[in-house]
Amino acid sequence: MIISLEEFQKYTGIIDDNDTINQIYIDTAEELIKNYLGYNPNLTEYNEYYSGDGTQTLQLSAKPVETITAFTIDGVSYQAEYFYIQDESLFLFDKTFNEGTRNIHLEYTAGYSPLLGIFKMTCLRLSSLLATEAEGNIGITSKSFQDAGTRTFLNTTNYDKYLQVLSPYRIRKL
Repeated sequence: MIISLEEFQKYTGIIDDNDTINQIYIDTAEELIKNYLGYNPNLTEYNEYYSGDGTQTLQLSAKPVETITAFTIDGVSYQAEYFYIQDESLFLFDKTFNEGTRNIHLEYTAGYSPLLGIFKMTCLRLSSLLATEAEGNIGITSKSFQDAGTRTFLNTTNYDKYLQVLSPYRIRKL
């Protein structure tokens, strides 16, 4: 959870009996953020298998990595002195990830705790924008021309401008 219903209500001033629809706005905003980042920004435990490709680098599914509780390659355990982590990448010292299918097992914890304000603020903005759209207050504009009448323009919402502030936290695609 990035924001609570109470935080949404306080930010938007929307306090009504329909908490279900407000929670849908929040959930949708959180999914937009997760999809943009490529991972869940909340501190989360991961238990994943990767396929080795013969290089010294492995791209993980989330960042920042807080702890690694288990790391094996082809069933052999490795301790912290054999690797280091930078952002969402795990690098090996003096060894490569053996080529293989799902031959690397990693258990780790990654994400932000406490959650950074930039994630909360983005989620508040997106969820309130979704609520505003539902009321029909966004997406339609009209323009009057002197002798040519009036034209109506339908605009779709582009969430990218709201998500752009999170670009430093995205997973880099190798």
